[in-house]
Amino acid sequence: MWNDAIIDEIHQIRQEYAEKFNFDVDATVKDLQHQQTIGTYKIVSFVDGSAVLENDLREAFAEVEAHKRGEIMLPTLSEFLAQQQ
Repeated sequence: MWNDAIIDEIHQIRQEYAEKFNFDVDATVKDLQHQQTIGTYKIVSFVDGSAVLENDLREAFAEVEAHKRGEIMLPTLSEFLAQQQ
């Protein structure tokens, strides 16, 4: 079976997060909503149907393509989250 380190890391983080709340979906959602209200992450809204943060998406796709070509290294999910704090 083929393994992808990023997918494996996401599964591990998801498992640890679920265990933190004893696999209680309501508690998990409540915590995510709380994190959303206090976080510094950009919240994307499609209320008016427009493509919000279009330039950010273009830059992100360009980085992914450069990564696929081996031109740059992208951070792991853990590294990315550490940078956001």
